[in-house]
Amino acid sequence: RVEELFLNSPVSFDEPLHFAEWLTTMRARHSPLRLTVAVHDYFAVCPSFVLLNADGRYCGIPDLAECAACMKRHQASYVQLSPPTEIGPWRAVWGHCLQAADEVRCFSNSTRQLLQRAYPGLDAGRISVIPHRVDYRPTRPPRLDHAAPLVVGIIGQISVQKGALVVKELLAQLGRGDPEARVVVIGTLDLALKSDRLRVTGTYRHEDLVDLIEANGINVFFFPSICPETFSYVTEEM
Repeated sequence: RVEELFLNSPVSFDEPLHFAEWLTTMRARHSPLRLTVAVHDYFAVCPSFVLLNADGRYCGIPDLAECAACMKRHQASYVQLSPPTEIGPWRAVWGHCLQAADEVRCFSNSTRQLLQRAYPGLDAGRISVIPHRVDYRPTRPPRLDHAAPLVVGIIGQISVQKGALVVKELLAQLGRGDPEARVVVIGTLDLALKSDRLRVTGTYRHEDLVDLIEANGINVFFFPSICPETFSYVTEEM
């Protein structure tokens, strides 16, 4: 006997609108069934589930006319995961699904605010905010030398959405200022950048993070993501 449908993330599903309609229908046909929709991304708002527009900038969820014009020229690979659609039907179908849900679970207050911007008629009583818990805790905090030259630490898999172009701009800005300032990416960088000021460590283990911070002389952290995070584990860990 099925008691709950829990939607984690439908990103990359072949027919997302048919799927959303199926969820809505299932909830209506089987009244004891509980439907929970988790907002790990903004897919219910837009096929560009990171809310970056056709120009690669955070859109802020503008009016539908602007969204419609954007969708016609959006060429990002993550948008192409979904079949072609218009934003009006997209919002209508996903809006019905969200209204049918017993709980729309957000993981930050900012996510709830953005969701309500897209769906102002959504019953606020259905929306919960339950932040994730970060299990990783270092055995000791890193020792930072703030008297030393500036070393900016950036942690994670830094794609364009996560701020790879911002890292490029940061390097250019540092080059015009502090001659000793450097940038260290603990993780990966999805952009081929060559600079004497840049070091990319590659993938790392959590238990090595404190040692990597100290070994590279990092004394300030920067989170360069250009998309609105539903919850940022990296920020929480930093």
